[in-house]
Amino acid sequence: LGVAAAGCDAAIHLVGILRQTPSTSYAVAHEDSCRALAAAAQKADLHQIVYPSIFGANPASGNACLASKGRAERILLESPTATTVLRLPMVVGPGEPATRALAVGLTLSSGYLLWSLVAQQWMTQRVMPGLAERGLSEAPRLVQPMPFSTLLWRVTVLGEQQRLEIVTGVLDNGDALTVETFPRSPQDYAQAMQVPAGRKLAWFTRGFMDVEAGPDQLLATDIRLGVPGLHPFQFVLAEQQEGVWQALPSYKLPRPMANPQAWPALLDRTLSRQPILCLTTLETLPAGSVCPSGMP
Repeated sequence: LGVAAAGCDAAIHLVGILRQTPSTSYAVAHEDSCRALAAAAQKADLHQIVYPSIFGANPASGNACLASKGRAERILLESPTATTVLRLPMVVGPGEPATRALAVGLTLSSGYLLWSLVAQQWMTQRVMPGLAERGLSEAPRLVQPMPFSTLLWRVTVLGEQQRLEIVTGVLDNGDALTVETFPRSPQDYAQAMQVPAGRKLAWFTRGFMDVEAGPDQLLATDIRLGVPGLHPFQFVLAEQQEGVWQALPSYKLPRPMANPQAWPALLDRTLSRQPILCLTTLETLPAGSVCPSGMP
């Protein structure tokens, strides 16, 4: 290294490993190489060392690789030569196991994304005739997968006085769509728009939020995530004082707990073992049944 550094102004130290092998350890690859470079830099009177490290490098880390990287950084930073440490997510080269793993991951994620887009369009086309019959073909709608699977989809449609929820799946056998309806109060929504936190949430959710004016509190729910009754993000926007809604710093209510029986029901509906999943109760029903909040 001393011979290689002669006549140079700076060095970029690219030596490192992601995992140890019987022939190479973290201590040798990271720490010993940095000691050798620090000594060579001082002998050759280098002006600068640049060391690409990794996010999370810390001598106190419980991860052996990150701890070794942290010690290697310290060796260079405490040397007489000025050192710049760049903490990068990862540096890999051709043919390395990490490179192959990243390529496989990119291929799988791209395939998953493409399938999701195809399935979303498929489910959209399936529900459009039913929405057209109700005069809602142009109404705001959100088509998204149910939890844990892109085989089962939830379609949310915003009408003026009600919200429609439809669950349909890739494995469905042509059964008629089950539509559940939920009341939607324009008056309560207008009240929320008078509150800064309500306007912010409406912008963030693109209008896909439910507003309920209770006896004492004005509640807003992000209906994009979860399912009715199990939406994880519900906020208190205002409290009523002497008959007037008073805005307050909004706060999130505790997340509701799911019925353990909901997960088997979700699996049965995903695999089309049962044709109907009622979102209000998270229970499956046989063909021809009507959910508690459903409409034919």
